[in-house]
Amino acid sequence: QIRAVGRIDYDERLLKVVTAHIPGRIDKLFVDFTGMKVKAGDALVWIYSPELVSTQQEFLLSLETFDKMKNSSLPEIIANAQSLVESSKRRLNLWGITPEQIQALEKNRQVNTHLTIYAPISGTVIQKAIVDGIHVGEGSPLYQIADLSNVWMYADIYEYEMSWVKVGQQVKITVAAYPAVAFTGVGSFVDPVLNPNTRTVRVRAEI
Repeated sequence: QIRAVGRIDYDERLLKVVTAHIPGRIDKLFVDFTGMKVKAGDALVWIYSPELVSTQQEFLLSLETFDKMKNSSLPEIIANAQSLVESSKRRLNLWGITPEQIQALEKNRQVNTHLTIYAPISGTVIQKAIVDGIHVGEGSPLYQIADLSNVWMYADIYEYEMSWVKVGQQVKITVAAYPAVAFTGVGSFVDPVLNPNTRTVRVRAEI
């Protein structure tokens, strides 16, 4: 049995950075502090963007054009009009507008001045990079969300103990907050490089 002191970290595969797909101004934060728990699909921010408005106007104009041309006797005219609709719809998708939002726009034929950005996963907000009223550019990070249902534990194992460590073996850990509870996990990675200063190898377990 090997005993080692470890540290808990986020599972990198369960981290998600929420970015702005469009440049604009943050007019409302629905999630306004770090540590807040969110569910997938929860509203995060309300952003105003002139580019968003103009893209929606282009989409509505393409729909209007298609409505006028769809009964044409010339197939190429109908195809061109349909192509304009699909092109405008792809631009809206690139701006991060959901299919549901596009369907609502197509049905209501009303331009929305603001776009709501939603949480892509359920988890805990571990980083918030924005405040009300700030202007953001395309690709600007807004939040970082971590799903804490699975975490990583790192521990340094001495060189002479390495023959007893294998990927896939069971690991039990205790933490100061819950000393009477043993959490179980599975070893998932053994660093192939030895630390020459401490003569240890870092291992990782999934908890």
